[in-house]
Amino acid sequence: RDVKQQCESCLEDLRESFESKRYLPTLLTACKCMEPKPMFLAIDCLTSLMAYGFQNPSPGRGDVDLSMVDAIVDVLCEVMQNKTKTGGKGIENDDVQRQVIRALQVAVASANSEVHDSRLLLAVRTCYLIHLTSRNSVSQATAKGALDQVLRTVFDRIEVEVKGNVPKTPTSERQQDSSPEPLQSDRLDGLAGASGEDVAPSNDPGSPSLTPSATLPPMIEAVESLEISHEEELGEDPDLMDTVNNNQPEGSTTPTRKPKTASPLTGEPGRLDLLQKDAYVLFRALCRLSTKPTPEGATLENHTMRSKILALELINSVLLRSAKSSFSSSERFVYALKHYLCNSLAQNSVSPVPAIFRLSTSIFDTMLTYFKEPLKTEIGVFFSSMLLRILETDTSNFTQKLVVLQLIHKLVQEPQQIVELFLNYDCDLDTEDLYNRLVNLLSRVAQGVASSCAGELLPNQESMLQKQALESLVNMIQSMSHWADGMRSFETGEKASQDPEDFEEEEDKEEEQPSSLLPMSDLNPEEKSFDDRRRRKIAIEEGLKKFSENGTQGLKFFEKAGMLREGTPEAVARFFHEFPGLNKSVIGQYIGRSKDFNKKVLYAFTDRFDFAGVPFEDSIREFLQAFRLPGEACMIDPIMEKFASRYFIDAQGSKYAEIFTTPDAAYVLSYSIMMLNTDLHHPEIKDENRMTLVQFQKNLRGVNGDKDLDPEFLESVYNAIRDNEIKLKDDNVEWYNYDEAGSTKLKAVAWEAESKKTLKNMQDQLRTKKKAVFYTSRHPIHVRPMFELARWPMLGAFSQLLENPRSDPGTVALCLAGFEHAVHVACVFYMACLLYTSPSPRDS
Repeated sequence: RDVKQQCESCLEDLRESFESKRYLPTLLTACKCMEPKPMFLAIDCLTSLMAYGFQNPSPGRGDVDLSMVDAIVDVLCEVMQNKTKTGGKGIENDDVQRQVIRALQVAVASANSEVHDSRLLLAVRTCYLIHLTSRNSVSQATAKGALDQVLRTVFDRIEVEVKGNVPKTPTSERQQDSSPEPLQSDRLDGLAGASGEDVAPSNDPGSPSLTPSATLPPMIEAVESLEISHEEELGEDPDLMDTVNNNQPEGSTTPTRKPKTASPLTGEPGRLDLLQKDAYVLFRALCRLSTKPTPEGATLENHTMRSKILALELINSVLLRSAKSSFSSSERFVYALKHYLCNSLAQNSVSPVPAIFRLSTSIFDTMLTYFKEPLKTEIGVFFSSMLLRILETDTSNFTQKLVVLQLIHKLVQEPQQIVELFLNYDCDLDTEDLYNRLVNLLSRVAQGVASSCAGELLPNQESMLQKQALESLVNMIQSMSHWADGMRSFETGEKASQDPEDFEEEEDKEEEQPSSLLPMSDLNPEEKSFDDRRRRKIAIEEGLKKFSENGTQGLKFFEKAGMLREGTPEAVARFFHEFPGLNKSVIGQYIGRSKDFNKKVLYAFTDRFDFAGVPFEDSIREFLQAFRLPGEACMIDPIMEKFASRYFIDAQGSKYAEIFTTPDAAYVLSYSIMMLNTDLHHPEIKDENRMTLVQFQKNLRGVNGDKDLDPEFLESVYNAIRDNEIKLKDDNVEWYNYDEAGSTKLKAVAWEAESKKTLKNMQDQLRTKKKAVFYTSRHPIHVRPMFELARWPMLGAFSQLLENPRSDPGTVALCLAGFEHAVHVACVFYMACLLYTSPSPRDS
């Protein structure tokens, strides 16, 4: 009745003047009546007003400076998330929901009065919730399509602002039409087909709208809690949004707009900064939603699971849309990629849910294709911990391995991608050899060596993995072959006219060089720098291998290579402290030997620590992080004796000087702490048999110059060791093995434990602030060192499958194609070794 009276009054007013203050209050009141028919008509009118640009100042709402569109967005979102009417469940009529979606979509896309900041988030949140809570598939698809359209609008505006031209928008086209067609809700149905196939099934597909009694889910409380969580996730961040005014008028449920200020990240004022902030905040909100934990055992129909999947889909859509935009190179967007996207990808890449894992690999593929320059370090972490780990471990399942192999199959078809992978990781001293690991893993999978999965593999599944890996190897060598064809334009006359009979002599000379690369005189300065880094990395890897086998021989190798300046005890001690990658077990064995030189190295090594003002338990923890204690008591004794002496000297003059009266007391306590650490944390010791505080204190009676150590001090040491085990940060030794029984259940437990550890390692590596330079090159000379790394794993895979009588004709054809491309590369670079080891026609 109130709505009817306002409508009659509004009609009388409109005869005098067509101003928004005369009709807008009536339409907004109709939206709040919670009756589907008047709500539908009122929202349709509001949508038409926004679409055709009837923009006037908003009706009287106190001193709040709101545009007409802001007022409409506030009311529509309040209606969909109503907390005071209909039992706090909001409107659930499907026609009205789709009309609200359409109105919000028009409001965001309006060129006359744009929606920004918190109201943009409010509109996105409303569409998001409709997609999650609606049980009608058309409404779900419409909401999803609207979300995608909103993201497109936000990023397109940035490009328009940068280029300084205004495109022909749907709004402007409708304004030029002299006889516009009425906007009806059924025109939105076309959005369903463009929004993808991942929508929940409708309970009543034949009905476009459901009655309230039919749409209310039995788990409405879970939906309401989800709404609250979304409000938290999509709410305002005081550190990155300056659009919320704390001085809101009483009774207002939405934030008011503040004047435009400079960005906290870029400092760029003006409209472009506002548009970039919109894109940034939306992207950040999606990343946060994608990291929301899902309940254990949740299915794909679970609201939290659907929310995560939708967020990941929209993130990938944003990445693809922004890949070639100016915003992708801005400091703000790179910041969001590193701090929010990488955190999201790290958490979702270890998910056992196939849908989430597929989306994670798709996002990584987009990162690898379009954002490799600013994300070099992050891509290296994900490539190793997500892709290669899945292929290496036997706790991953068949679907995960297949998804990874499919992504790799796509990657190796791009020669530039493979070359850049080699240059930026295998030629970088600070990164691991991703290209080399990839080739060896593909070779093992193709031969069936690394095809073990969590659960029994069916014969066709195992052959599918092997075939996919073999195709990737063939595509990789084919890409090298095409890349090497460019070498002809770089060949010198002497090299081009070389007699094939000289192949053997040249091959012998190559074997004498550590990296077998081309002579340095054949390379320009840019290519020479890659060659230098690769040579040095190969030398370091060889030295680390020698050091792991024999510490003394390894040190001699490093000294000969110029990495260890001199062979004095002080230089060796400094080398142990500063050179990364040394085997810590070998360091412990070396400094624990009884030879005079080794003892001098031990003293110099220990004296490089500074324990002044450091608690005893923290000092011994820091000391034992630098190496692994040897197992022999005769080696442990001098090491801990020197540590106790060093700590006793450094403690003088600090508050810890009164703890020990002699170095011997520190020495005895050091031994006791190692015993306590083993007793408290070894998994084979039962809890009732572990050492207690009283026993620990009893074992140390009279060790401090015939006196006892301070009981409170010993209690603090006991608690510190109990709460935090002393172990190496890079200690990969496990106390137990999950593969004892080889059952699916045990492997599932192993996957969960391994995933937690991998996630922690990824997060630790992503926190590093070291800036990495991304290198790119189109010189074909890089194919040679790449081929030298790959030729033997490839040759092994091709040969074994050719010799296998069970290989089908398709597999044989792939192997022969691989040999053909490999021989071509060998000929281009005059590498006789492979020519002599290729299969003869008789063998084939």
